[in-house]
Parts: sequence; structure tokens; C-alpha cells
Amino acid sequence: MWHIGKLRNGVIFNNDTYNCNSVFNRFIIDYQITNFVLQGTDKGKSPMVDMRCSTSIALSWKPPRTRFLKLNTDGAWKNSEEGGGGGVFRTNKGEWYFGFSSKYNVVSALAAELYALREGINYARAIPVRFLEVETDAQAIKGLLNKEPEDMHHELAALIIDVGRLLRNKDMTIIFNHIPRETNFVAHYLSRYAMDMHIGHKPHYTVPASVKAAYDADIRAMGAIA
Repeated sequence: MWHIGKLRNGVIFNNDTYNCNSVFNRFIIDYQITNFVLQGTDKGKSPMVDMRCSTSIALSWKPPRTRFLKLNTDGAWKNSEEGGGGGVFRTNKGEWYFGFSSKYNVVSALAAELYALREGINYARAIPVRFLEVETDAQAIKGLLNKEPEDMHHELAALIIDVGRLLRNKDMTIIFNHIPRETNFVAHYLSRYAMDMHIGHKPHYTVPASVKAAYDADIRAMGAIA
């Protein structure tokens, strides 16, 4: 039901489109990760890894180019009073650098995605990061960021303009891309982690247990590609 609700929000607020196979695959992978975390399996061979490798190696997280860190972000939203977001920085070897989960008071799923993206870039500035690749699975964001500020007629206009300004920061070289949801599972689970938090913001200096299966799957996929 959680998946159906999120997909519904994506269609209404982000103008997303989906096919039945994509929805079913997302549910199966999510189900297997949950079993892996809550029930335990042979940690050397997670069922989720088998699923991803057997479907398509192309649909996996890709490391950034040399000298770059990669930031992946995602947002989660239940209703007008509760939203959250998460993000993770990783090296070109896939190593965990830094992550975060945060609760937001937002009006839509798109707002949660934008808040998570803005928070991630602000963390990059604070670290500071000189070369950064940024990825989000919210397709609507890239289209909105391509609009000129004077043509912006949107309830989230101020937030969108602020994110665009951060992405154009002259102190950093930033490459911004939209990616399929299937390649953004670590950030996805960080955003879900935020929804269950009792505090507003939580930094992750090591891999949280709730995202470890997804993180390990990305590392294994890197090895399969290599």
C-alpha cells in the first residue's frame, strides 16, 4: 500500500508515469530488502542482489568520476503535515562518505524532494566539496530548474529558485542528473528512515542498518560491472 500511495502522489504532484512491470519490480525489491533487514539472511548473498543482477546490471548505482563525490537524494511524503528526505555522499569507489535523514513540514512529494536536494547541496558546501555529481529520481525537478526565474509560476517557486542558485554555485563544479528510481535505493531508504524519526535532522557518518542491504547491493553491482 505504501508503494501505491507514493506512486499515486508522484502521478498527481510530479506528473510521473509508470508501467506495471516497474511498479511490481519496485515492490519485490523493497519486500526482499525488508526481509533481509528484519529477518536476516545469508549476508554474503542477499535475495535483493540476485534480483537486481538478474534483471539488468545497467539499472544500478554508478560511481562518480575521479575526483568527484556523488550525492543522491530522495524525498518521502505522507500528507500535508509529514514529509522527509535523505541523501548520501559516496566516493568513486562506492565508499560511504556522509549521509543524512531529515523531517520536513511540506505540502507535497515534490516539496520533500526539493528540500532534500537543497539540504544535500548545503552539506556539500559545508564539507566543503569541490567536485560534485548530484542525482535525483524526481524527474519534475530538472524541468522546473530549467525555467527562468521570471517565468516561474509555481507554489514552490522560491524553493525551486533557491535550489537552482545552489546548483550554479561557482565555488563547486556540479553535474546534475535525473536517474531511474531503481538506481536510487540508498537515498530512498534514508528518506523513509526520516519518516520514522522523532528528531528533525540526523547525520549518518556510517551506513545505517536500515539501508545496509541496499548499499551492499550497489557495491556488488559495481563489482559486476567492473
